[in-house]
Amino acid sequence: FDVAKRRIKQRALLIAAVILLVFVAITSLIWVGGSDMLAGEISGGELAAFIFYAVMMAGSVATISEVYGELQRAVGATERLLELLAVEAEIPYRAENGEPKADRVSSEAIALHDVSFCYPSRPQVKALDTISLTIREGERIALVGPSGAGKSTVFELLQRFYDPAQGCIEVFGNDTRQLSTMILRQHLAIVPQNPVMFSADVAYNIA
Repeated sequence: FDVAKRRIKQRALLIAAVILLVFVAITSLIWVGGSDMLAGEISGGELAAFIFYAVMMAGSVATISEVYGELQRAVGATERLLELLAVEAEIPYRAENGEPKADRVSSEAIALHDVSFCYPSRPQVKALDTISLTIREGERIALVGPSGAGKSTVFELLQRFYDPAQGCIEVFGNDTRQLSTMILRQHLAIVPQNPVMFSADVAYNIA
C-alpha cells in the first residue's frame, strides 16, 4: 500500500512535469519558428516539420512516464511475490521414503485411525473428531453429509495439505507422514465439482 501511494504520487508529478515541458517546448518552437518564418529565414514547411517532430518526441516522453509508472507497480507486486516465495511450507514436498505401493504392508488401500483435526483458523472447532475409516483395494465408497460435516477435510488430509492433530492416515499400511508427498499425490486423481472446458477439441477435453 505504501509503494502504491508513492507510485501514484511519483506518476502524478511525472505526468505534470511531462505535460509542462511538452507545452513549453512546443510553444517555444512555434514562437521562435514563427518569428524566423516571418523573417524569411525558414519556410512554412520547415516549421511544420519541426512542430511534427516535437509532437512525436513529446509523445515518446509521455510513453516513458507511463512505463515508469508500470515499473513502480511491478516493484510493489514483486515485493509481495518474493515474500510469498520465501515462506517455507510446514509440510515438506518431498520425503526420503518411496511411493505407497512399494511396500504394501496391509491390504487396506486407505485407512483412517481415530483421526481428529482442527483448521488453523479455527483451533477450537473440530472439523473431524476421532474418525476411523477403512477402504480396501477395489472398493468404491461415497462420503455423504451436510455442508461442514468434514467430507472435503478428509480428502485434504489424504492429500496431505494438512496433517491430522491426532491419529494417523495410512495408505497400504504406510503412514502418509512418512511418505513423499509428491509420490502420494501422484496416486490420487480428483474430478472437480466445476468442470473446466479447454479451448481445444473434444478429445483433448475428455483426456
